[in-house]
Amino acid sequence: MMRVSFALAGVLAISACAEPVDPDRETDYASSQVPAEEPEILEVPPAAQSDGNVPSLAELQLALATCTPAVTPVEAQCEATEEGTEFVCQYALEDDTPETEREAVIAADGDGYILVDIPEDCATQ
Repeated sequence: MMRVSFALAGVLAISACAEPVDPDRETDYASSQVPAEEPEILEVPPAAQSDGNVPSLAELQLALATCTPAVTPVEAQCEATEEGTEFVCQYALEDDTPETEREAVIAADGDGYILVDIPEDCATQ
């Protein structure tokens, strides 16, 4: 019983030293958030445009636009998986070296594509 009393007294003493919680802190946090940067969608040459069956560079750029900060690939090549519902895309960013390998898995979602497997360099919103 004595141990419980000392433990309770310790907790009360520590909590007495704590600062009160501001009831408007959620509002303050929301107002301090920096809006996500809009990705720059690059011009896609006709050879890189989608043929209707495989996602194009622009479609991969839109799928990766959900990353924070936005990831904008400059080169991409996508291939359908065995199921045919998902696509594995190898892509490169502007400052990548030739040895850099990046990969994302995307799937059709309405008129666009969404990330199925989040790449290492992508923190989603």
